[in-house]
Amino acid sequence: MTSWVQYSPTRIIFGRGETQNVGNSLSQTGHRSVLLVADPFMAHSGVADKLVAASQGIIRGVYSDVDPNPTVHNVNGAVAAAKKIQADGIVALGGGSVIDASKAAAAAIGSDVSAEDLVTGSPVSRALPIIAVPTTAGTGSEVTPVAIISWEEKDIKFPLGSPLLFPELAIVDSTLVYSAPPRIIATAGVDVIAHCLDALSSVKHTPLSDMNALNGAEIAFANLEKAVNDKDHDSIDAMMLASLIAGLAFSQTGTTGSHAASYYLTSKYGVPHGEATAFTEDAWIRVNAQARPEINTLLQRIGFKDADEAADRLNVVKANIGMRMTLEEINVPLEDIEIVAQKTLEANNYKNNVAQLSLAEVVELLRTKSAQLM
Repeated sequence: MTSWVQYSPTRIIFGRGETQNVGNSLSQTGHRSVLLVADPFMAHSGVADKLVAASQGIIRGVYSDVDPNPTVHNVNGAVAAAKKIQADGIVALGGGSVIDASKAAAAAIGSDVSAEDLVTGSPVSRALPIIAVPTTAGTGSEVTPVAIISWEEKDIKFPLGSPLLFPELAIVDSTLVYSAPPRIIATAGVDVIAHCLDALSSVKHTPLSDMNALNGAEIAFANLEKAVNDKDHDSIDAMMLASLIAGLAFSQTGTTGSHAASYYLTSKYGVPHGEATAFTEDAWIRVNAQARPEINTLLQRIGFKDADEAADRLNVVKANIGMRMTLEEINVPLEDIEIVAQKTLEANNYKNNVAQLSLAEVVELLRTKSAQLM
């Protein structure tokens, strides 16, 4: 058996209502003054205030200027807010955007650099501790060491990664998702499946990452439709667990083809991240199973005959929860297919993909997503 390493240092607290105990959790980690970085909705809806009230006075500032695709300006603002209260840690209350911005701010403060320095390659030498409180069932960022930060003026979208960016604590409270709109649950949920299938498709896969990826995928396939269409609380709980398990998988393997293809779909055409990753995932898992046939065998453990059947099932789930299925629906002109393919090949995480396709092959993969060309 090939040797492998697993590093997952995040302490996890999972359960309904666990955010009510945030004060005890923070005091146990020795924090005295932390900044709360909150999703704007969480700040305006009163959820952030409840977290502050439950923090036993340890949360001493709130920052909520975070865009859906976090920027260097968001990060620098969080850095200034943290320095103002001499923060010894950052609590991130939100989805992947907020957790990513918090990780970058923690790195900038600890390494004594700006956000602009980080996205142009300055190393992360130290970072403030991060406490992640996810409010979507999809990101997995509460247990990963990566963050995506944009510098729009320079057209830079940088994947910041360091073992120092693993949160020290993740508080996973599914009640924070119960009131989320179905569309948010849907786009986050399909990202869980993409994370799992991407992990199976990575050159960095290990026996343990495969196990986590399969477990997360099985839970997500079984619960996503009820979580979205019925707002069933047990199913939302299950999706929070699936998201966490998926994070444990891709924190080791990185993401692969579907995520590489998603970035330009989001930045250029405004497709929400989760919808963008799942948009091509069915096509990627098919080609990756050809490059790594073991994927077919692994998927049999969770009830699929092979990768083709898993891809077909993913498309059924996407249709049933209102995801767009064709290039025409997401407003990508056919003449743009080649540039989308080129951007896919240029993405840093594409090198993780087990099937290393040529530009022409990625173009052909994308053409399968056009209603006109099917």
